[in-house]
Amino acid sequence: MDVSMKMQPHETLLFVGDSLTDCGRREPAYVPYGRGYVHLFRSILLQRHPDWRVRIVNRGVGGDTIRDLERRWEEDVLSERPDRLVILIGINDVWRSFADPEKLDCHVPLEEYLVTYRELLRVSQESGIQGVCLGTPFFVEPDEEEPMRRMCDRYGAAVRDLGEELFLDIAEFQVAIDRLLAYQHPMMIAPDRVHLNPHGHLALAETLYEVLCGTG
Repeated sequence: MDVSMKMQPHETLLFVGDSLTDCGRREPAYVPYGRGYVHLFRSILLQRHPDWRVRIVNRGVGGDTIRDLERRWEEDVLSERPDRLVILIGINDVWRSFADPEKLDCHVPLEEYLVTYRELLRVSQESGIQGVCLGTPFFVEPDEEEPMRRMCDRYGAAVRDLGEELFLDIAEFQVAIDRLLAYQHPMMIAPDRVHLNPHGHLALAETLYEVLCGTG
């Protein structure tokens, strides 16, 4: 499954994920792209490639885990017939183990996360999607031994391994956030260590642009 390729001037690019992708995309002031990295990526693309005609679709939904993506994959992803996907999912899968430690049915174990993720990629390939980029889930915490950061890193490593195995593009979002954390307190980037301020979203957007449109 080799779907690693640079963007072309006429594509439908679909973003899918949780609140980090959603970012108010259904609020009147931010329809249809939201106010986060999807919107900023589109702005970078329009500025650097004014002649391109890329259709961008945002299908982020706040609170989603990989289970939720599976339930809505046909309607929200495959029915749009995108040429390329950007997927960012995982922080809620991690967070629920900490938010509701005794509510085991809400937890998404790493094994289930990977099995479900792999199946979504399989059906996407069979539907004819030509490009897929996996964003690594991230946590805005510099201490790699902090429990939630440590668990998030495990999910991120699994995403990275899956992408490498299937020859997919990988957007190293945790690396981008860590670059900021080397100089800035987490609250300067995300007050709750998850939902990013504008320059945090810009770090994601620029990382994604380099992966999808860079010359390397």
